[in-house]
Amino acid sequence: MVYSGALVAFSNEKNILIILKVCENADKLLEGKNVKDFIKFSNEILEHIKEPTDILDYYTHVKMLYRVIKERLQTEKVGFYVYDLEVSYPIKGNTPDELERAIENEALIDKPILAYSRCFEDVPILLIADLDSYKTYEVRR
Repeated sequence: MVYSGALVAFSNEKNILIILKVCENADKLLEGKNVKDFIKFSNEILEHIKEPTDILDYYTHVKMLYRVIKERLQTEKVGFYVYDLEVSYPIKGNTPDELERAIENEALIDKPILAYSRCFEDVPILLIADLDSYKTYEVRR
């Protein structure tokens, strides 16, 4: 049983990093439908933005997703963060561990451009989706 964790999606082409984290009920987060919906939503964001700050035009859509996720996971302890990679470095790595380190460094250094959260604890990354190459990486603990 997984107690807490995060799903991460990024696009170096659009300079965006999206993190969905939960501080409880993370086993539900990893259910196939929830993972697919997160990746689908992340791709929808990419279709509508030219640069990362354009996400602010869609904040009501993001907040709606945030509410749906809280309801689906049956927890209030959910966090949704969007980071602008344009002001830092691209996410690079050949293995899930390298990608995980790059993502953690980004989240430590920069502040999100959009955030809704009731999950303030550090949680492990469970899955990484590279939206440019359409690859997903499971991060084993």
